Amino acid sequence: MYPIGVLAPLLTVPQLLEVWISKEAGGLSLLTWSSWTFFSAFWIVYGVMHKEKPIIISNIAWLLIELGVVAGIILYN
Repeated sequence: MYPIGVLAPLLTVPQLLEVWISKEAGGLSLLTWSSWTFFSAFWIVYGVMHKEKPIIISNIAWLLIELGVVAGIILYN
């Protein structure tokens, strides 16, 4: 379960890199990416409360990537 929990968020890294390298985020929705960020934070809390390491690790990875995309949208949109 750990490899999938870490590999799945990595599939979003190309989007993160695209925003920061091109300095363009016109096609991305701040509402969508902010919502995903918000829900990742809640999943982390859930994982901590239930001591589920795969959920915690996966959602920390998602949260970091999503925060990077949200920051890029705010800066470059």
